[in-house]
Amino acid sequence: MTIDLTNIIKLIQKKAASVDVNTPTQDLVDLIKAAKKADGNLLIAVDSAGDLPIIETSIGTLAYQTDLGVLRINNGRWDAVASMPVALGAWSPVGKTYGYAVGGGGPEYLSSIDKFVFATGLPATNIGNISDINRYNSSGHSSGTHGYTAGGQAPAQPTFPIAGNTSEIAKFSFVTEANGTLVGNLIRQQMYGAGISNAAYGYIVNAQKYYYDPVPGTDEFTTQIERFSFSSDANSAYVGNMAFRMQTNYGKSSGHNSETHGYSAGGRENNYAPYITKNYIPGDRIQSFPFAADDATAEVVGQIAKHSSVCGGLSSTTHGYLLSDVGGFDATNYEIINFGQNGVSPKRQEVDAFQFANGSVHGFVSNLMNGESQRGAAGSSSTSDGFFSGSGITQSQVCSKFPFASNATAVSVGSLTITRYAPTGHQY
Repeated sequence: MTIDLTNIIKLIQKKAASVDVNTPTQDLVDLIKAAKKADGNLLIAVDSAGDLPIIETSIGTLAYQTDLGVLRINNGRWDAVASMPVALGAWSPVGKTYGYAVGGGGPEYLSSIDKFVFATGLPATNIGNISDINRYNSSGHSSGTHGYTAGGQAPAQPTFPIAGNTSEIAKFSFVTEANGTLVGNLIRQQMYGAGISNAAYGYIVNAQKYYYDPVPGTDEFTTQIERFSFSSDANSAYVGNMAFRMQTNYGKSSGHNSETHGYSAGGRENNYAPYITKNYIPGDRIQSFPFAADDATAEVVGQIAKHSSVCGGLSSTTHGYLLSDVGGFDATNYEIINFGQNGVSPKRQEVDAFQFANGSVHGFVSNLMNGESQRGAAGSSSTSDGFFSGSGITQSQVCSKFPFASNATAVSVGSLTITRYAPTGHQY
């Protein structure tokens, strides 16, 4: 995440203006120093304590430590001046330090949050729970400071005696390791939504209303694009439509984001079929819509290399990456090749990519390690690598990593704290 130092200066000045008779003298002195040094361009931002400059060569420097939201001044040691909110900077579709896998299924529905370090991999650590409602098949989103989950399949509740979907939007902090909080509700209860983010909003597309087999002619599936704000805790709102309705029962399209557009790829085409039959058509369309329009209509901008029905998705700054079902699709007879019945996972999956600039198919970029399947896994992006955590259909603790720069087989980087079935992925 990029930090805007202008915002840091404003926060320092605001903190200094709020002192009173109860403020310790040393804190007051450090705040005055901080305000002067910030205006004198002696202010830097670092990701963690390990990135602070050498003490002997940086006396008098002011440093904002982003992982803890702490302002430090070098008085011969790095003293903490004050804790303050992280200053929002330029949003990016990739993270620098951490990846997250949240919620999911497993032995039971989950709400826990796993965190892992991009540079060293796993094992992951558990840092809290996203909310008091466990869920999986939610949509995942990342702002500059928080991770969000929206909707998802939830277990039976006292007011809803059978398992169903939730409309909750919940967020957790990237800066502080703590439980999440509820911030609003979606337009309706839904699951299987593809999560997309930009600097200001989280977007949900291709969601399904009910958890059970749909009835032809009902509004189980929608073309609606809805979004919720990162800057204020509020409900989502309708802002446009996708070009094609993607039925997502036993399937899920992937979500991707450049800095200007949202993308969704694959999923289940809009012929109704209650299980895997000749009408169960994995999708290959790439749909895109502009973030700048409040009443956007998506358009088809390309095709992914293979038809894919359950996609784990992530983004670099230039490409969208997704897990693609391997086995193939016979478009003449509308049959899936080498794919088991009733939701059985494919034998393996490939990582395919497409380019944001023109929607062109980039094609195959990586195999999962040992031909494993992580169908519907959570995606997280660092500046150089993509990470897929857990899986859909089958339960998995696996986290795989592949490089953006070259076509190389993905490698395992360790295990999540628990098996996770269709979790959400995030990055910071």
